[in-house]
Amino acid sequence: MDSNYWKDRYKDSWDKAAQKEKMVIELIEAHTGKKVELYGLGAGTTDYITGSAQQNNSAKGDADLYLKDSEIFLEVTGPNIKVLPQDSFWIRPDKISNALTKIENGISKGTYVIHIIERKDVQDTLIRVIPITHELTQFPTIKPTIHGTIETYIEIPSNYQGAMSIKDFIELIKSS
Repeated sequence: MDSNYWKDRYKDSWDKAAQKEKMVIELIEAHTGKKVELYGLGAGTTDYITGSAQQNNSAKGDADLYLKDSEIFLEVTGPNIKVLPQDSFWIRPDKISNALTKIENGISKGTYVIHIIERKDVQDTLIRVIPITHELTQFPTIKPTIHGTIETYIEIPSNYQGAMSIKDFIELIKSS
């Protein structure tokens, strides 16, 4: 597959993605005093970066952000359409694999998905935080069609007991 295939499919959503990353950086830094660094390929920018992650000295599935002091990676994601809080959320399998490999190789203490949704039922934004663990690999794989392409995700139920609020996550970071 062409190394720019997915970029070409999603380039129109990069502004929203960059806004979400900026919001997470500002929120965590303001409430914890810890520095959040841009990490993954294309994080924090809307620039078109040609080539694969590997061709750009990154790994496929790298998280967007890194808290160096805490050795924690953050994957900022969420649909660009309004959804309901009871809707399941989806995580790409390569994101889970990358995170688990980093833990197993002693590169990180963990990766957390910061899942941001604009709610369909009320004017509000909901942020859920999900630690990436082996447990996530037990959830079903789904193959929805998005932007005219069949994609692969792990489907996590909205009532997943491992999820936490952004407030609880901030407290976790403060204590690490």
